[in-house]
Amino acid sequence: MNTFDDDIREAMLTGADEASLRSAGDEGIIQQVAATFRGRMRRWILITWLATLFWVCVAVWAAIAFFRAGDTRGWVMHASIFLLAALAISMLKLWYFLELNRNTHTREIKRVELQLARLAEKVK
Repeated sequence: MNTFDDDIREAMLTGADEASLRSAGDEGIIQQVAATFRGRMRRWILITWLATLFWVCVAVWAAIAFFRAGDTRGWVMHASIFLLAALAISMLKLWYFLELNRNTHTREIKRVELQLARLAEKVK
């Protein structure tokens, strides 16, 4: 046996009951976000959040500067900066939500593996 199968058997013996298996994956968005800060990618998640905060500040600054600008060149420059910041925010958030999706799928696969291991134990 490899260590992965041993880990699944240990999880079976330590008490993951049927109710917890059925409710796995029913976490709300707040629990999912909190779980991303406890995983392997927590440093990247923190960097992503900080970069998003930076680009939000840039977007706010550009929006304020846009309305204070007095000439067409200023409007175009600040509108371009705002659009660049909005694009950066969108890409960072897209990556983050894909990471949340990956975590959800990983949890679901682990749940199915645990159920298959239980079924294999019952068949034996």
